[in-house]
Amino acid sequence: MGQRDHSGKKLLNQRDRHILEAMTDGYVALDREWRFTYVNRVIAKATGKTPAQLVGRRLPDEFPEAWALIERHTTVIHSGQSVAFDAEYPPLGVHFHVKTFPTPEGVEVFFQDITSFRHARRNASRLLNLTESLNAATHLDQVLKTVLQHLQEETYGVLVALHDPEEDVLKVRYAVNFDPSVVQPYLRIASDAAVPLAEAFRTGRLMVMSRAECEARYPALAIDPQTQEIVVLPLRSSGRVLGSLALSMKQPWAVDLLTRSKLTVVAAQCASAIERAQLFEEARRNEGLYRTLLETTHAVIWEVDAEFRVTRPLRTWEYFTGQPFEQHRDFGYMAAVHPADQQAASDELQAQTALGHSFKMRVRLHHHSGQFRATEVQCVPVQDESGQVCGWVGAIRDVSEQERQLRWEGGARQLLAQLGQATEALSVYRDALQAVADIAGTPHALMAGPLDSAGALSGTFRVLHAGQIPARILSHLRQFQAAPESSVGRAITLGLPFWLHDELPDPTLPDAVLPGVPGTPHRSLLSEVGPVLLVPLNHEHQLTALIALNFTGHPEPGQDVLEHLRWLQPQLAPALQRAHLLRTLERSERQAQTTLRALDEGVLLFDAAGNVVAANPAAYQLTGLGLDVQGDHSGGVGGSGTAVFPSAFDTAWGLRDPAGQLLPVSAYPAAHVITTGETVRDAVIEFVRPDGRAILVSINAVPLAEDGVFRGAVVSFADVTEAYRMRQQLERQAREDELTGLPNRRVFNWSLEQLAREPQAKTAVLLLDIDQFKTVNDTFGHHVGDSLLQAVARRLTEVCEGRGTVIRLAGDEFGVLLPIVREEEAGQMATLLLERLAETLDVADMEFHVSVCVGICISPDEGAAASELYRQVDLALHEAKRIGAGNWCLFTPDLSAIQERRVRLERRLRAALQAQNFLPQALPAPVSHQRALHAQELLPQGLSVHYQPIVSLLGRQAVAFEALARWHDPELGWVSPLEFIRVAEESGLIHELGALVLHCALRQGKAWAQAWNKPVSISVNVSSTQLMSCDFLEQVLGALEATGAAASSLILEITEAVVIQDMELVNNRLQALRDLGMRVALDDFGTGFSSLAVLGTLPIDVLKVDRLFVKGVAQHTRRQALLAAVILLGHRLGIMVVAEGVEEISELEVLQILGCTHVQGYLFARPLPAAEIKGVAHLAFAEQAVLQPARQGDN
Repeated sequence: MGQRDHSGKKLLNQRDRHILEAMTDGYVALDREWRFTYVNRVIAKATGKTPAQLVGRRLPDEFPEAWALIERHTTVIHSGQSVAFDAEYPPLGVHFHVKTFPTPEGVEVFFQDITSFRHARRNASRLLNLTESLNAATHLDQVLKTVLQHLQEETYGVLVALHDPEEDVLKVRYAVNFDPSVVQPYLRIASDAAVPLAEAFRTGRLMVMSRAECEARYPALAIDPQTQEIVVLPLRSSGRVLGSLALSMKQPWAVDLLTRSKLTVVAAQCASAIERAQLFEEARRNEGLYRTLLETTHAVIWEVDAEFRVTRPLRTWEYFTGQPFEQHRDFGYMAAVHPADQQAASDELQAQTALGHSFKMRVRLHHHSGQFRATEVQCVPVQDESGQVCGWVGAIRDVSEQERQLRWEGGARQLLAQLGQATEALSVYRDALQAVADIAGTPHALMAGPLDSAGALSGTFRVLHAGQIPARILSHLRQFQAAPESSVGRAITLGLPFWLHDELPDPTLPDAVLPGVPGTPHRSLLSEVGPVLLVPLNHEHQLTALIALNFTGHPEPGQDVLEHLRWLQPQLAPALQRAHLLRTLERSERQAQTTLRALDEGVLLFDAAGNVVAANPAAYQLTGLGLDVQGDHSGGVGGSGTAVFPSAFDTAWGLRDPAGQLLPVSAYPAAHVITTGETVRDAVIEFVRPDGRAILVSINAVPLAEDGVFRGAVVSFADVTEAYRMRQQLERQAREDELTGLPNRRVFNWSLEQLAREPQAKTAVLLLDIDQFKTVNDTFGHHVGDSLLQAVARRLTEVCEGRGTVIRLAGDEFGVLLPIVREEEAGQMATLLLERLAETLDVADMEFHVSVCVGICISPDEGAAASELYRQVDLALHEAKRIGAGNWCLFTPDLSAIQERRVRLERRLRAALQAQNFLPQALPAPVSHQRALHAQELLPQGLSVHYQPIVSLLGRQAVAFEALARWHDPELGWVSPLEFIRVAEESGLIHELGALVLHCALRQGKAWAQAWNKPVSISVNVSSTQLMSCDFLEQVLGALEATGAAASSLILEITEAVVIQDMELVNNRLQALRDLGMRVALDDFGTGFSSLAVLGTLPIDVLKVDRLFVKGVAQHTRRQALLAAVILLGHRLGIMVVAEGVEEISELEVLQILGCTHVQGYLFARPLPAAEIKGVAHLAFAEQAVLQPARQGDN
């Protein structure tokens, strides 16, 4: 090399220096004696020394603290291998990511400043620690000290003042690092005082003021001598301001946008913790006051019993979730928990019930606004005098804002990582603009940058990238001006999002002027495009880019979106500054050798003829071309080593698409660019390496041109095999049902939304539900149930193939989307589906015949919302189920009317039950006969109980009375029991209705027994829902105890439908009832799914034969034979047989001949109010007895 030259002039040519000076990373070159041979501007700026002061000097002499770096660099020189590591340089307070490469002269080192990233991670960690500490603090002093300790690390002085509502003053609770003489006059401040603390409290807005601004605004205010900037934040929680938080800064301009966002989050967390601590202090002082707070506060305070059951209304819960007491009582509050969190929450509550310790958990709760909010639930046990847990109390804190902040940070990190990996400025502009547009919710977006490379805050701008902007508008904005005094210039100077439609015309100031339209302000364009939101991106007081967003055809952003944009501004600006430098570098013919070597992506440079003239090391490694047995390549970045790469037009590449199909040469990225001059972006292609391993690579190919002359193409590629496979798998799982392979509910919902947007495409929507599928699961196990669902899916697919789309929604529910021309086609398809599914299905060596119900709706010509289509088809399915198994139903407007009546019935029935007018007052004993007969008069108009006697043909007298609920509503009139009992079953009101009927019937039975001086049996119907309830036995015993009735006087009637649900559970429940002295009757026998064998296993005392077998029995010999068999079997088993629905003398005569001993029906008495039961204690009847007419409501 001749005489040593430390200036670096012989080591680097002019072009290389230009590239190194344009880089955003630091770069130095050192010889083997640790002398600087080159230093770029980034290192010079960071160290405060000019390159001339460093070149030729030794690193250990200039920077003694850098011995750790020297040791690493020594390793590089001796091994000849590059290294990368993170390092800190304490004198500058900077963290670097260092890459060191060997050179013939020594080493070259790249420094990437990662200080901001480390600070962001530290801030997130500190915020998390603050949250945990605040959650653990239950005393106000603990809360305030925790916040003060957190803020003192970043500010000079901290002051907290809380509002005293009784005196309407702000009282200073803590003041740290403030001059006492400054604080003393303001220990008590009126809420209307003209001071920052009071103003922030009144307005609820953040205040940031320099010392000069504060002195000008509040001349009488004493300010600490060292204060240069003041920040005052309102402490807001649950919609009210609790006080103010004041911060004193030593340095001016210390609060940027990111710091404002962070301080706002800290203030919100502080306010929530203060409110919770205040509530706990009040609760500790006065239990009665605690109960009042429980009813009135907007903070979500809750209490439950020892088993986590809600026993009294939780008003704060109701305010937060919108769930009334009727829904959140007992364990009903679990319905407000997000379905995905319910099982985990239930498991945690069960586990903690056994432990009895305080604990916290996080769940998503339904908010009255309709959304799910992230919350943290704090649970504290309440102990009685013996130390046993007698209940639990706690508070629920809404952490949605905190999670939103974490979500923003996660999204920003992902975006910045994506932008950091981009090798072209256009990619950065495009992705950054797309990210902002996605947040704002509009595709009409534009990004402009200053022509001035210094990044002046105003001047001439040019468009860097544009979204969906009209061509005529875009042509005017290719280049525009904004004077510093204009509204646009002022918005840029402020550095905040700015609405152009909010500005007022000011003829005295120049405004933005469009080229080609001299003297025309930009407001002329606003009349065409509508309001525009400007988002300036400033970095170190320099404008890097200006984003304009237009919301024509889209809703304007809310406060949450604007806050997100303000938070994102300082994050994006450095990335866009880097993009500007990339744009400068893209003008070079090729990248510098050191830059190529540092890339993880493979890079190939093709000339205009398609030959590879340069390749970086990653290109050799990824393709496997030119590697020796050790996996190293013999070639350099350029030169003869590139001969191992085929030409851009050579089929030896053997490129394939991701599905494995060979691509034509014209589709090869490099060949396409060279042939057409068009850029190829993010093409995913399969390449087979020489070792036989196939990899998927993501390829970008761009043309190279100089002075308008095409020079070749640059192709970059990265191995995305694992990421692509994973993305394909996730996309498939997101669309397909795992069990059947059919499209899932997400596809179904998307399809309904498409129908809503394209009403001209007439489509039938079918909803299918398998009848009695739960019985299959319970009887044969879930593995057989799953196999049956797969078989049904295959059969549905066979039927609909080529005609419609089959979708599995959930459980045993399927959907079919059927394009049709005529509405009749939908019914024809439903009939075909019913027929084909009824054919034999072979599953697990068993034969199944599946019955389904089908609901159908037709998409209207004018379109309908997706939710409305689903509501219609669901109503149709519900009606099909009501008709019976194996039916289909087409939605008509009448079904909406039916649903509206059902909702109205439920509302009126709930109101009647809540009125608690059903039960008469307890009758004192003894009671007169006259009093007993009029017990029913205590019942008001509305719900009532009628009684029908069960008659013994042997003694010719009533042996029992069946209690039957009746309802006459003031608005609806008489409501059929079949109708309102079904509504009670579906709505869950059956428990209250059944309990009230039971209490009333037992009281009436006891009254009759006392009046007639003989035992009276009362028969009460029990639904399957009641019987399966875990506390049913306790409810019955409670009713007996409350009424004083004897257990032997009670007969509980169940139906066959109850029996088949869970034979073992039903057996156990019935046997327990009988063991306590009650009797059990099996009602409506012969209409369900049970067999005669059930009679031998069920513990029943009475068998009630359904009236379908009795009606017309005198004319049907087959019915006579069936009745005779049932009666004989009952007698042999010691079971009393009752024939229901006896209405004709001829029916009675046949029953007597067949040996039936007990009957019930209109031939003897219709259901009557208790006051009308006269003389039925000794019923006498003759052949001439006639059927008594039924009154309205008896059905």
